Amino acid sequence: MRTMLACLSTLVAVLSLSGPSKAQTPTGTLQGAVQDASGALVPEVKIRVININTNEARELRTDSAGRYVQPYLLPGTYSVMAEKTGFQSVRLDGIKLDVGQNRSVNLGLDVGAITQEVKVEAAPPAVDLNTSAVGQIVENKRIMDLPLNGRSALSLSALAPGVNPTGNSAIPHISGSQTSTSEVQIDGATTVTANVIGGMNRLVYEPQVDAVEEFSVQVNGLSAEYGRFAGGVVNVATKSGTNRLHGSAYDFLRNSKLDANNFFANRAGIGKGPFKRNQWGGTVGGPVVIPGVYNGKNKTFFFYGFEGTNSRSQSVFSTTVPPPEWRAGDFSNLRTASGAPITIFDPLTVRQDPTDPTKFIRSPFDGNRVPQSRMDPIAVAAMKYYPAANTSPVNPNTYTNDFVASGSAPSNSYRSDARVDENWTSRWRMFVRVSAGWNNSTQYNSFGNAAMPGDAASPREAVAVLRWIRCLPSRRLLLRTCGTDLDAPFTAATVLARALTSPHSASRPTWRP
Repeated sequence: MRTMLACLSTLVAVLSLSGPSKAQTPTGTLQGAVQDASGALVPEVKIRVININTNEARELRTDSAGRYVQPYLLPGTYSVMAEKTGFQSVRLDGIKLDVGQNRSVNLGLDVGAITQEVKVEAAPPAVDLNTSAVGQIVENKRIMDLPLNGRSALSLSALAPGVNPTGNSAIPHISGSQTSTSEVQIDGATTVTANVIGGMNRLVYEPQVDAVEEFSVQVNGLSAEYGRFAGGVVNVATKSGTNRLHGSAYDFLRNSKLDANNFFANRAGIGKGPFKRNQWGGTVGGPVVIPGVYNGKNKTFFFYGFEGTNSRSQSVFSTTVPPPEWRAGDFSNLRTASGAPITIFDPLTVRQDPTDPTKFIRSPFDGNRVPQSRMDPIAVAAMKYYPAANTSPVNPNTYTNDFVASGSAPSNSYRSDARVDENWTSRWRMFVRVSAGWNNSTQYNSFGNAAMPGDAASPREAVAVLRWIRCLPSRRLLLRTCGTDLDAPFTAATVLARALTSPHSASRPTWRP
């Protein structure tokens, strides 16, 4: 039975320049004050915030109190410039902004010609004074450089204090809470299913390591935007393209021939089992350029990543199969675990007990043997699918675990992340990301036929996120819509269409001056 999860949300937030209230978003905020040499705050100063990688610029002015706020900036490195007639312009470079960070950057202006520029190379310390949240940033360098068995970037969330990983596609326990009270968001959209098993949330999708820019782990003191979570929040920002074409290719190999044997298995004289795993893939990103038609530098960017995981591991399967005499209906040796005989009664001989009319009695089969004529033909046909016993049973009376087989269990999984960013103007930008994951893992078929017990289902996941930001003269409008398909056929187009057409994704803007 297929299960479909439709998770569609729309969030509209209107923010004033003097006091932004952030929506759930994988971006950061730069804010600060501009002062002159005497320490007085300077209003109406032109501020330019420039992304070093994409050359994207945001322009705004300080308010009457000499303060500025620029929210919804992608994680990265920025330069901040300040200009006002009668003062030298000032430029501060190398400002690192992390996901979910609200960083203060104050500027000082000296009297002089605007053509004179004061350039400050060393950025101020990244002290976040604007939020009470307690957490940690796992930046791109650690994500790319630290060894990850299984290539799961979110496993690094355990580096943050108070985080206890759970595994099994569940989000971690944060600050001693259940997983159902915590959240994982990718580009501002949730990627968990609520309370799947015993209060544990299931992680629907996780992007490949090379597609993650960075993520934050907030363990305590969550702001109002995360008001429905009593635990913590993991906020992931995926990579976007830049003005430079860049990419990567990799193949991580794990082979049992390069591994040492388990200590206890080695002591018992048991050899190591075979294991082979290849995790391969690559990424590419940059500006969208069509020679002679379109040049998307500083404007349109793309990023695409693909990863495949192919593994072959030893699988040992043991079960109980009926002995030949039982298959023929001869249960004369049917015993309990302690060896006591078990009698099989003929259900067609049920009759009233002549000595006690309130009871019923039955007659046993002669010799505890069921005649062939009394056997259901379907049951007889099903017996053909059971293999013959191939080992001594654990209990000779019950024939427990009299069949053992080992072989290779192939497992293949794949995931793909595609993202396009568009900077329409300095006040209007958007991006769309479509991610998909699927596998065709097959358990080892020890029976060698269709009767092998087990579940050979291959789940598939797809996530689409569309984010649209429009900055009006004194307001900002943020629209996000996302769609998720779980264990259902999908294409990138159908998932994105579901996100856009669901009645739950209808926009209801609210305005606040």
